[in-house]
Amino acid sequence: MSIKSINQSEIQAIHHFLRSAIYDFHAMNCQSDELIISLPNWLQIILRSYPMVNYIDHNAAILLTHSKYFDIQVQSHFKDEIVVFFKDYHINPSFFTPAIYTINF
Repeated sequence: MSIKSINQSEIQAIHHFLRSAIYDFHAMNCQSDELIISLPNWLQIILRSYPMVNYIDHNAAILLTHSKYFDIQVQSHFKDEIVVFFKDYHINPSFFTPAIYTINF
């Protein structure tokens, strides 16, 4: 088993990707309860340790807690990538294409 190492700038890039993907889906009138985020288990642990600071309110840090990120359900994923997708993507697969980010080590 190889040991994976991820740096702070990659963690920030992941948070940026997640926020951008969520924003894009919300712009298509998708509600938070219609979306799912798939993350590797090891990344879920890291994101709990390194919250994304909400720069609008400097006192608030948005954490991955209770299997949710920005109020979107999080599920386990076994590849080293992050996927944000619409639960009912089959309704219009060309419009609701999943957003995928491959983690850089």
